[in-house]
Amino acid sequence: MSEKTSENRTDMDRREFLTTTAAVGGAMVLGFWMPPSAQAANVPVAPTPWYREATVPEINAWITIAPDDTVTIRVGQTELGTGVFTANPMMIAEELQCDWKKVRAEYASANRDAREKAPEWTLKVPGNGETDPAGAAPVELANANGVYRRMIIHSSGNVRESRYYLQLAGAEARERLLLAAANEWGVPVSELVAKDSVITHAKSKRRTTYGAIAAKAARTPLPDPSKIKIKTPDKYTLLGTEQKSLDTPLKVTGEAVYGIDIRLPGMLYAAAKACPVWGGDVKSYDFDRIRNMPGVHSVVRLPFDASTKSVGFLCGGVAVVADSWWRAKTALDALPIEWNYGSGAGVNSASLYDLHLATAKQPGEAKTNDGNVDEAMARAAKVVEAVYSVPFSPRARMEPGNATVLVTDNRVDIWSGDQDPQGLLRKTAKLTGIAPEDVYIHSTFQGGGYGSNGNGPQGEQAVAIANALRGRPVKMLWTREEDWGTGTRYRPMSVCLMKAGLDAQGWPIAMEVRHATTWNLGDMGYRGLSAPPYFTPNYRLTIHAPKTHVPIGTRRGTGAAP
Repeated sequence: MSEKTSENRTDMDRREFLTTTAAVGGAMVLGFWMPPSAQAANVPVAPTPWYREATVPEINAWITIAPDDTVTIRVGQTELGTGVFTANPMMIAEELQCDWKKVRAEYASANRDAREKAPEWTLKVPGNGETDPAGAAPVELANANGVYRRMIIHSSGNVRESRYYLQLAGAEARERLLLAAANEWGVPVSELVAKDSVITHAKSKRRTTYGAIAAKAARTPLPDPSKIKIKTPDKYTLLGTEQKSLDTPLKVTGEAVYGIDIRLPGMLYAAAKACPVWGGDVKSYDFDRIRNMPGVHSVVRLPFDASTKSVGFLCGGVAVVADSWWRAKTALDALPIEWNYGSGAGVNSASLYDLHLATAKQPGEAKTNDGNVDEAMARAAKVVEAVYSVPFSPRARMEPGNATVLVTDNRVDIWSGDQDPQGLLRKTAKLTGIAPEDVYIHSTFQGGGYGSNGNGPQGEQAVAIANALRGRPVKMLWTREEDWGTGTRYRPMSVCLMKAGLDAQGWPIAMEVRHATTWNLGDMGYRGLSAPPYFTPNYRLTIHAPKTHVPIGTRRGTGAAP
């Protein structure tokens, strides 16, 4: 670069973005190179948006406020394209009454969530259910009582299940700011008004900003926060309005850091291969055949045993570790591996279809049984029958599964975009034997997810590999074939035998649906069939459950499966 080149110019693209770290005495010291535009104080979301300890007043676990009125709102869910960096701050800001133009967002901490419980007064769901304007949907995960509650993002539940406690977080912070100002001025809280990060007292014409009073508010707990009432939809002023997505500029410019972009000093790379059959395992491999290939460091076996099964492994596998990912993959392709395919060895798509079809013809469990289908079918002028099916299907994410992990004897650090950071933390503790409070998830942007329980154990595999190489950071990256293969779960196959009885005018008077599927995760697998889209006076849906070796998980279409 010549001396005349502008200092604001950068020749780095996103794939060359460097994230650096060093381990010193068990603590992580993080440093980053960022384009000058990303260093600006008014950038609403950082390219590396993971949790940082607050250096400005923290009003509660969700909110910090800087002297310049910048409000940082922490987001529990991973951003994978669903807009959580905008929607979640809006739910808090609605109650906080802050200046939306000065709102920033960053991830919450799964580590802090493991160490700190949510305030007891926030656990009770307000109102009488989600159809009550003053109510809310209960949190799906009954044990999600950490300070950041439900950090998993799935089941189209982010706004539905998070809204009430995010509103509570904003309302509590607002009331603490008001109380701190009231105490400073010696006036009742009821005489104060908060709006756009400014608190005013009309009688005395005094005013202060959130940034000016935040430090006192952080030291001013409410006497009884359980009395807080959140707004009902008819009182919303921010929610329901159109706002620009806070993280879109990062994605447009390529500054957003995804798991696949992470680079650490001294990092090794791992390419992994799972047994081609679910439930299978490694019988043997010949490391000597690749030992002297360029850059090869080691081979790590990924066993399929009680420990790995308990954290979500779907089969055994092998990972080759090298000084670059391409060298690791090249050596893995050359590694002779003998597999124990297990009981699923002879199964193929045709045999799975035949199994589902045969199971659909057997007695099933009735989920809907309106009217008298058999009687109506017997008097129908015409009976129409058809078979409909959808195959097992993978996630097909844009970003293949990956994670970067550093395991030491007393701490684990993980850089990854994962739909369930709380679950990854717990499983990491189990795999490594390191306490959950010493496991740190540095959440990145995620390049698609499409069903958290179906993404496969990419994080857990990376942890297992790094645990075998303690002291060196390891980046594990699946190939596209691996990401679509036996490393992950599939949306289940569905075979439906559909039968309709029509009257003389051709109107349906009866319908029977016999749905064969391996779905076992609740009513999401048949909600779309539980009631016909058009009125049919006699309707019956039965579920039939074939047994297969294929692990299943959700894939979008919540409430409309199959």
